[in-house]
Amino acid sequence: MLFLPLNTISLGASGAIFGLIGGAFSILIIQRDTPLIILGLMYVFYFVFSSFAPGINYFAHIFGLLSGFLMGYLFKRNKKSTARYQY
Repeated sequence: MLFLPLNTISLGASGAIFGLIGGAFSILIIQRDTPLIILGLMYVFYFVFSSFAPGINYFAHIFGLLSGFLMGYLFKRNKKSTARYQY
C-alpha cells in the first residue's frame, strides 16, 4: 500500500495466494527437485505476467510472492527431513 496513491482501494486475498505460491517455490528449491523447479518457474512467471492487467494490484502480487518465498526459505532451511521410509 506504500507504493500506491492514497485514494486507491485494494482488497482481496490474491497477495496471500501469491505468498503461498512463493513459499511452495522456495521449498522446491531447497529440496532441489529439478523437474518441479522448472514447472514452478513456469507457473510463477505466468501468474506474475498475468498480474499486470488493468485493475489488478500487482504490488500485492509481487510483494506477496517475495515475502512468501522469504518466509518459506526461513522456515525450511534449518529443518531436517522427517521422511519415513518403509521397506
